[in-house]
Amino acid sequence: MEATRVPKANLYPYTTDYPVVLKSHQKPEPKHRTKPEPFQLESLLRHKEEMQREQEERLRMEREEAQMRKFKALPVKRGPNPSSREGPQTPYTNSRV
Repeated sequence: MEATRVPKANLYPYTTDYPVVLKSHQKPEPKHRTKPEPFQLESLLRHKEEMQREQEERLRMEREEAQMRKFKALPVKRGPNPSSREGPQTPYTNSRV
C-alpha cells in the first residue's frame, strides 16, 4: 500500500521587518550580450542586381529615344525623274565587236 503524499508548506518567518529572500529564487547572473554579426541575404543581393539591370535598361532606352528624336529625315529633292534619264553615252564595259 502506498502512502499518500502530504504537501508540506514553507514556513512563514516570524518577523516582517525585512523581506525574505530565498536562495532558490535569486536572480541568475546576467549573461554576456552577443554582438550581432553583419550578414547579407541572398534575396537582397538579387534585388540589388535586378534594380541595377532595370536602371541600365531604362538609361539605354532613354538614349535610344533621344537618338530617334534627334534624327531628322532629309526632304526628297524634286527634280528630273532619275529613271527617265538616259544612261551614259559610253558603255560600261569595253566590248569587242
